[in-house]
Amino acid sequence: MHPGSRIGRLWDVVVGGSCIVLGMRDVTDAEVESLRTAAGQAGDLEQVAICERALDGDAAARAICADAIVSWEAEQAARRSGS
Repeated sequence: MHPGSRIGRLWDVVVGGSCIVLGMRDVTDAEVESLRTAAGQAGDLEQVAICERALDGDAAARAICADAIVSWEAEQAARRSGS
């Protein structure tokens, strides 16, 4: 785990095997697969492994993927708006 990282912050909300993520939207398998592909192309093997776990039904891993996807979408929206 990387303290202060996106993954570290999300693990802070995982309690007793239940994942509580507020303000997060559900992501589809197709979105997780796209993230896995992009991560693999970028050489981010940790994210690839997280995506694999998410696709296998791991709720905490899915929340991490959702955070990465939503963060990317927000960055893209900010770029489009010139923020």
